[in-house]
Amino acid sequence: MVVHCYRRRAVAAALCGVFAASASATEFPYGILVEKGTALTLEPGDRISVSGLATGRVVTVESRGSFDATDVSIENRTSGNPAGYAYGVLAFDGSEASMSAGSLITRGDRSVGVQVQGASRAVFAGVQFTTLGANSIGITARSGAAILMNRAHLSIDGRDSTALVAQGTDAAIVGLADIEHRGAASAPGRAQAIAVRDGARISLSDSSVIARHANVGAVVIDGEASGFSTSRSHIVAEGEHAWALSGTSGRAILTAAELRGNGGAITTRVPGAGTLQVDLLGGSRSVGDIVGGDASLVLNAEDSELRGDLHRAGTGSLDVSLARSRWLGRARGASALTIDDGHWSLTGDSVLGRLTLAGSARVSFPEGTGAFSTLRVSHLDSQGGDAAIRLRTRLDAGGALSRQGTDRLLIDGNVDGTTRLEVAAVEGGGAGTAPGSSGGISLVQVNGSASDTSFRLAGDYVVAGPWRYGLNAYGPGESDASQRLVAENGSGFWDYRLQSTRIDSQGRWRDVLGRAADSTSPAMPARDALAPQVPSYLVLAGALFGYGRVAIDAAGADTFANDGGPTFRARSFGGNASYRNSLGFTRFGFDSIRRDRGLQVGGDLASFDAGTWHMRSGVSASLGSTQVTPRAVDGASDARAQGRGLAITHTSSGDDGWRIGAAYAFTHYRVAVRTPRRGETLARLRVNSSDASLSAGFRWAAPRNVVVEPGISVLWQRLRFGKVTDRDGIILQPGRPERMTARVGARATRLFPVQGQRVSAWSAFLDGRIEATRDTGAALALSGVRFATGHGGRALHVAAGTTLAFRRAITLSGDINRQVRIGGRGDSSFGVRLGAAIAF
Repeated sequence: MVVHCYRRRAVAAALCGVFAASASATEFPYGILVEKGTALTLEPGDRISVSGLATGRVVTVESRGSFDATDVSIENRTSGNPAGYAYGVLAFDGSEASMSAGSLITRGDRSVGVQVQGASRAVFAGVQFTTLGANSIGITARSGAAILMNRAHLSIDGRDSTALVAQGTDAAIVGLADIEHRGAASAPGRAQAIAVRDGARISLSDSSVIARHANVGAVVIDGEASGFSTSRSHIVAEGEHAWALSGTSGRAILTAAELRGNGGAITTRVPGAGTLQVDLLGGSRSVGDIVGGDASLVLNAEDSELRGDLHRAGTGSLDVSLARSRWLGRARGASALTIDDGHWSLTGDSVLGRLTLAGSARVSFPEGTGAFSTLRVSHLDSQGGDAAIRLRTRLDAGGALSRQGTDRLLIDGNVDGTTRLEVAAVEGGGAGTAPGSSGGISLVQVNGSASDTSFRLAGDYVVAGPWRYGLNAYGPGESDASQRLVAENGSGFWDYRLQSTRIDSQGRWRDVLGRAADSTSPAMPARDALAPQVPSYLVLAGALFGYGRVAIDAAGADTFANDGGPTFRARSFGGNASYRNSLGFTRFGFDSIRRDRGLQVGGDLASFDAGTWHMRSGVSASLGSTQVTPRAVDGASDARAQGRGLAITHTSSGDDGWRIGAAYAFTHYRVAVRTPRRGETLARLRVNSSDASLSAGFRWAAPRNVVVEPGISVLWQRLRFGKVTDRDGIILQPGRPERMTARVGARATRLFPVQGQRVSAWSAFLDGRIEATRDTGAALALSGVRFATGHGGRALHVAAGTTLAFRRAITLSGDINRQVRIGGRGDSSFGVRLGAAIAF
């Protein structure tokens, strides 16, 4: 082994020859001394070991000295005493030390692996540090010294020991390190992985710090100007009652780091006073309780996550700010919480001081059907109006407090701004609530100043079964003193209650006796308000029956009479209809308007003669849509159905004037229901329909090229719905409604003479029919509540159209039709059909 000595800054290395001779030995009982202004370099493989009963130093670097070692083993087997420590490397007063690879082991009690002090500098790259003795330190920088670590590894096994210590103004430790503290602690605070004190700082990146025993903390910070920062690192305290980060003052900044403690994540519940500030940034994660003691704790989380409770357990304040961050846990006496575009998920009853909600801040009570929770705050400040609090509620009649089941917000002070309340129904199928301040369910109570607009329901209403609940505010003097849960006594508080809504036919609020809120309007019939989408559910079956009738009429329309060969056909149809329901307002009858659009293509599969009869059988495919909008004071909504269908038709025409027609159509619908507030409340309803018609008529030739054809027809329709649940939890069970329609009437057709070379035939017709319908199964179950859906009625149907046949076997046709209801229920409509056919 070789030791090189050389002059540094023109100062001779004293006793260089002595050092050279000593360095060749395996052990040096008195270590190596690098004197002032000299430099020493050890070669790879060198080994320095100090042992004995006296306190020893392996390497001492004096003022302005320099020590360099590569792949060298340094071992100190001595122990310190109350008067001083045993050292592996001690550098002070502007000296420099550098080690790469190799190892440094201290085995005795009260030993220090490396101590750099007094404006000295040290660099350690890939060095393995091991500390085995009790009351020892792995690496420490003091009094303005700086240490740079590059993938250093520290293992601490001694009791009441510390891996990394930075102490004193301008002392700093920077770099990458993996620290494992396996030593025990004789009492809390006697051992930790990292300690930063008295204005020093430690900055680590891509590192790991693990403390494994009970009462052994990972990072401890003390001193107003002390600082600890880390990025992309893991800070873990695994033992019982062990904290990942603790202190009384200073600042810790963690970026994209994990902080996890078995005893807790962060605490100032240690002896001392001051303010500790902790910043969690850029995807950091804190797991474990956060507890404030006599020292104040300020926690700022940005784009990060907290898991654990907040607990104020001393005289210091505990202030937490969440910016675009998430927190899962309870608050137990925290001084203030600010949430800016963040989310707090409560895990149980919570109490805190001032709660400030900014941006799209969100507070949500526990999910599921467990016990309900209460959040009590001293002041609520909701800034911007986009903040929301989500509560679980059992939606029933409510009433007395003992009969209510809900999460609840209690505010002992004032409320500023407006907060949205999101109510999640966890139980209950909805029920009418008693009117007034004792009815329904109390969600929020405020002891201080507030207003009618301090809270509003998200979406303006809550749905339970098919019913709609609203939020009613009862101010001081109106609220029920027997239901008071906020501080003090009496009715001088605000109570925001969830109550079922009753409306009259004009959409105005009414109580159970039909009285209006202003008490001056006369009593009127009233009923419970429905969720806005429910009227669309109730008129949907009638709308699909109407569209199906229009589609099968178009498929079987004999506007292309042709006794020749097979024909290819294309038709478009469309129209608007209005439906009048006779059930009445209190029986949930709804009028509606409907718009139909469709296209059909098809042709004859067979065309042949059988004696005096000509037969034609064909098939057609259709693609169309219908939109129905109920006229409801409960709220705006509409249903839109996309239909794809296939129809089979057959027509038999006899030479004696008789004509018989039959058609069968199968249509599959995809239905979506929307409301302005909720958007799409039902997106995946599938409906299948079967439509079958049979008609008979007799053609009679009248004078002046007029053909009169009286006739009769029957149409049978059936819908098959699947069971489905909408986004508000309403369960639809429509069943299988059926409708039968009978028509009787006549058509008169005028044939016009044609003399041109292009047109071979031209005719016009006028058609008049009387129809009547009969419905079965016209009901709909919504979350177990059965509603009648109304019936069809009688109507007068008239149509007029024309047909042009060209000499090249092309036929064009068009007609308009008008239907007028007869009586108090049924459809009135107007429609148009256009078509073209090519005969082969």
